Amino acid sequence: MKSMIRLGIPSFIRLWQFVLLGALFVITVPSQTIAGELTREQNIEARKALTKATILQKSGKSLEAAAFLKQKFPNGPPSDEYVTAYYRIIASTPDGWVEAKAGLEALIKADPKNLQYQLALASLLGAKSSTRIEAASMFGKLAKNANIDKQKVLQAWRETLNSLESTQDSVKLLQEYLSVDPQNQEMGERLQNEKRLAKERSLIAADPVLSRRQVGLDFLDKGDVVKAE
Repeated sequence: MKSMIRLGIPSFIRLWQFVLLGALFVITVPSQTIAGELTREQNIEARKALTKATILQKSGKSLEAAAFLKQKFPNGPPSDEYVTAYYRIIASTPDGWVEAKAGLEALIKADPKNLQYQLALASLLGAKSSTRIEAASMFGKLAKNANIDKQKVLQAWRETLNSLESTQDSVKLLQEYLSVDPQNQEMGERLQNEKRLAKERSLIAADPVLSRRQVGLDFLDKGDVVKAE
């Protein structure tokens, strides 16, 4: 009490105003939430933000969508649940794929046992031709891991395969999938079709006339009539 008396009433009031202001600041300024531990309100807001960003991205406004997410979540994905959606939008920008890959790899380095991060990275790698074989290997390992929902892995794997154009790697990629899910009729039929296309490509490559004709058709598909001739 003596120390309070020495402060004087005005000083004492100012002291408690400062304490109350500090307490208010602690209450109103949220601390960084640990991934996977969002409150109900935070989870609702995160869903709204990701939905808005997804709509922007699907409307051809990838840069705007990515900028919105970075402004809304400056520390990266708000929780594990949103990792895949967050980095899918980041990767849709012209230079975003490398950024998304680096972000996911950093998360995996910090938490190597987090299978959700690994699944998100596998999906990202599957979207680029130079890393599709690596993606198939990751999907295969995850599908055999008892600590993750196998059907969820297979679904993400199929979505990746279905988004790809037919290439010389298609047969191998489909065979990798069917080695884990051999009863999948849709993928089985696609494998047979890809084998047929691969055989046709081999025949064309071996015939100079057919090869030149195919090159011309490829240019036509790209809208380059001059080179097609």
